[in-house]
Amino acid sequence: MTGGDHTHRVDSPCSRVGLLSSLAALLGGVLLFACGSPEPPAGSGAAVEAIPIKDTVVPEVPAPIPVEEEGEQEQEQEEDDGHHVGALETYRYWAGEEPGEDMQVLNGEYWASAHWSKEYTLYLELRFPRAKDFVMGRGFEQLKEQQVIHGAPDWFDPPADYEVWEGNLGSLYFLHPKKGHIYIFERQL
Repeated sequence: MTGGDHTHRVDSPCSRVGLLSSLAALLGGVLLFACGSPEPPAGSGAAVEAIPIKDTVVPEVPAPIPVEEEGEQEQEQEEDDGHHVGALETYRYWAGEEPGEDMQVLNGEYWASAHWSKEYTLYLELRFPRAKDFVMGRGFEQLKEQQVIHGAPDWFDPPADYEVWEGNLGSLYFLHPKKGHIYIFERQL
């Protein structure tokens, strides 16, 4: 450096304040125009006037939130991990048809693998007059001791006085023969 030659940078603190003020004014004009002002404010063209803005807050406009139909998020989650909650949906998955007119489908929940074979774990609660015939007609074996299923949904709570029948591959059917009330636990892996 030679004596007395000083170079000043263009982005000194003073020029940054002016630049920030200009940008704030331009942004304010753009927001006003975008939010329905009939025409842009004067001076919002290429040359922007530096107008100091004091105690002015430009509100942040939030992005619109997409509206989802009820159950859409649940359905998306279900598709990801194979877990489904819903009485009728579970019954349809299990039976492959709609329930009969005399049948009440009370609760249902299942998990199905994405594998090509039909692998699933299913919990179902039904009430229908032919529940005992259903169990007896399948050739299930009646168990003497009560069975406990770990990891079942909260609503899957068969009373201790229900008959317990064992089906294929460890499936369990808890039945009150007179009430026609049945809790079904099936697993096919």
